[in-house]
Amino acid sequence: MTKAMFLNGQVTLAAGMTDDTIGWILLSVVSGLASSGKFDQNLYSSRKQPRKGNPQVCPNQ
Repeated sequence: MTKAMFLNGQVTLAAGMTDDTIGWILLSVVSGLASSGKFDQNLYSSRKQPRKGNPQVCPNQ
């Protein structure tokens, strides 16, 4: 077995482990959202929008 084949196997194994880890993390997030029954779109959005019933007050208007 050559050194190049050995390193190729290590890279393949590391890529598979990384793929599995990301998959388990995404599965836990989705199952947590599903079990709670709640999803606050403003909580996970990069653009914060005011919530209904809670108007923002601007003192300059």
